[in-house]
Amino acid sequence: MPKLCGCMQGDVEGSKEDHVPLGLAGKKGRGGFRATMFVYGLVALDSMGFVANTVSLVLYFMGVMHFDIPTSANTLTNLMGSTFLLTVLGGFISDAYLNRLHTVLLFSFLEIMHAPSSMWQGKLCGGWYRIYVVLHAGFASIGFWGVRGALPALGADQFNKKGPEGARALASYFNWMALCTVWKGFLVSTVGTFIGFVILAAGKPFYDLRQPGDSPLIRIAQVFALAIRNRRLPLPRLRNCMRSVTKKPSLMRKNLSTLNNSVSISHDYQSTYHICSEATCSLISYATCRQDR
Repeated sequence: MPKLCGCMQGDVEGSKEDHVPLGLAGKKGRGGFRATMFVYGLVALDSMGFVANTVSLVLYFMGVMHFDIPTSANTLTNLMGSTFLLTVLGGFISDAYLNRLHTVLLFSFLEIMHAPSSMWQGKLCGGWYRIYVVLHAGFASIGFWGVRGALPALGADQFNKKGPEGARALASYFNWMALCTVWKGFLVSTVGTFIGFVILAAGKPFYDLRQPGDSPLIRIAQVFALAIRNRRLPLPRLRNCMRSVTKKPSLMRKNLSTLNNSVSISHDYQSTYHICSEATCSLISYATCRQDR
């Protein structure tokens, strides 16, 4: 086979790179979405416990640790700030010293370990007990930022980023990872909303339902429709018609006089619309009402 020139050979090599496998090159059976399933499992279960504890820590500090409200809120703020800010250190450790899997496993022990409750019972009080609580929460925070700093990158390493298929798979990976993080809130909200709709529908036999009919918005729209239809009629004729129908010529206004034309006149005002009652006109100066039949 004749040798290709440099430019053609480069094109062939580039086309080969565009069709690289989705997983890691040279490691058959590894990488890809099959490997990320384990990452999804940890993200879903770890986020469940972390979010549940986060929303109740203020009550825990107030009710169990007997902190006042400002101290409880400040402690939670410092804990959350350090937890999410120091994830950069977790990523640095996984890049420079340990691989990402070992980093996650190492810091996971720091996240879940704690001293037995009977060990310090009755031995610490006052400021020392507060220091113990902060250190105890600090270990959980350190474990969390170590895990979260390396775990997303661990899943991203399972895809070959050289080809277009790998790039699309990488985007899908992060989308599924975000779903695993927030699935608890969406699931609980969806189930709760569905139950609420079922309860609302179950009360149908007990409701006194109002039949749909006229609406204030329709009446306001009728004002403008009649004003446009009667825009060329002279005002004296409108005033006489108003007096003959309502006996109240005071309903005619000098300001916004264009809307005075909304008064239905001639022989057709009794067939479709008529002047509103006194109570309605006291609320809406220019309005027409559907005639009762």
